[in-house]
Amino acid sequence: MVARGDAAPYFYRGTRGRYAAGLERVALTARTARLGLWRACPAAVYDPDRALETGPSRG
Repeated sequence: MVARGDAAPYFYRGTRGRYAAGLERVALTARTARLGLWRACPAAVYDPDRALETGPSRG
């Protein structure tokens, strides 16, 4: 799902497990290729230590 841009990794409380590096690598590749959510919400910010927010910014 992450490789297709259908999801983004989120590491709860910054805890990174065995697959963290691979998930980050494919997420950044999907973002660069503007796949899935990265095409639908180009303003989405990738931050694996925070839940991903899409849509208009609040503030």
